[in-house]
Amino acid sequence: MRHHTRTISGHHNRGTSTSSVHAEGASVRRSWTLDKPQSLTGLALRSSTRQHHQSILKRLDMERDLRTGQPEESEWREVRQMWEDKLAPIPHGLIESNISDSSRSFLTKVGLPTGCPLLVTFYHDERLLQSISAGGTDYLVMGDDYGTMLGLKGGTDELWAVDPSGNLAATFVNSRICDFVLFLALYEARYESRLPQASTEETEAIIEHLRRHFDSCDRRALEDVDHWWSSVLGDIVRELT
Repeated sequence: MRHHTRTISGHHNRGTSTSSVHAEGASVRRSWTLDKPQSLTGLALRSSTRQHHQSILKRLDMERDLRTGQPEESEWREVRQMWEDKLAPIPHGLIESNISDSSRSFLTKVGLPTGCPLLVTFYHDERLLQSISAGGTDYLVMGDDYGTMLGLKGGTDELWAVDPSGNLAATFVNSRICDFVLFLALYEARYESRLPQASTEETEAIIEHLRRHFDSCDRRALEDVDHWWSSVLGDIVRELT
């Protein structure tokens, strides 16, 4: 059974207390760190050379923004509106130097949510300096989903779910980290908040609305039945039957 099914069922299991879920999640992350030390890089902040490098990158970011007029700002407006005060910008010192300009800009100016649906946890500390390898590809870790690590694929803006045990193939999540943050907010607002009162017909309509909205923002997210969001929405539909 794929990890997404575990995520959905764990999320809607009303018999499981919040404290036990959090405790189990912490255990999963601790065991992953201990069992797979060879797949991590840069677990601690590096030397003054690295800090100097980061200060240069920050200055270059500021200069680029002055030249370009910050074209991304309008694109991020919906993310800010949906999450309101639940976004925490990431300090430059916690972002690897080889991350793309667009991802770096989003992380430092908008940030990542401090709490998410679907048991997703974004990191806001030195864990962002980790990387994990799968199939010969490196991924810069952004967080986890209580089963897999969520990371930016090296050399791209794409977010993938990577099994730390190496037993499952990496799964495409979104074309950009900002798309994933937006999708989580849409899922929480359009589906999760209405779940207790929704009938089967209403739930099906909500899922269809989510699919259309997702397609308009990031068509690749639902392009394949094995993609992360396809699995999430598919599990919800299967639970209705």
